Amino acid sequence: GLTSGQRFSEVTARLRKNSVFFTDEEYSRVLSGIVVACVDAMLLRGDKVLLGLRLNEPYKGGWAYPGGRMKPGESFADTAARHVEKNLGLEISPRRFRYVRTDSWAWSKRGQPPEDIGCHMTGTTMAAQVSPQEVERIKIADDLGELNWMTLPEVSANQKIHPAHRAAAEDIIAGSFQS
Repeated sequence: GLTSGQRFSEVTARLRKNSVFFTDEEYSRVLSGIVVACVDAMLLRGDKVLLGLRLNEPYKGGWAYPGGRMKPGESFADTAARHVEKNLGLEISPRRFRYVRTDSWAWSKRGQPPEDIGCHMTGTTMAAQVSPQEVERIKIADDLGELNWMTLPEVSANQKIHPAHRAAAEDIIAGSFQS
């Protein structure tokens, strides 16, 4: 049944210990039959947010927040922290991330064969402020072509940024996010 409190911690620990993370080949076989849970990390530096130019589908060639699939037993904040470390080489405590929004996305293309049938994902955006010292330690990963700091209004107006990511910037501008 549904768990909470200490029992929730026990169940998520068991899920983490026994989870299987699919290879791309395995993942391509199940992708058409599932909705994938993903988390994107908005790293904020004052009024600017970090975006990466995607090299892979979905959304190849578009600007996006670093992120990716959740693993069983992870919280949204755990996933955000893991992907920031994987994609940018920066360790950030999951406790620093705050929830911004969740969206449902239908992609016309995906990174796994057959690429042209697309996929369905839910994307949760989490945000954290980063210090100037942390900004200096950021490194580009192999799945991002370049990085760019943009102001929140620039993100909101840029059509090369996915609508859900633009909406997350608008939520922060509107003050619905508390850092």
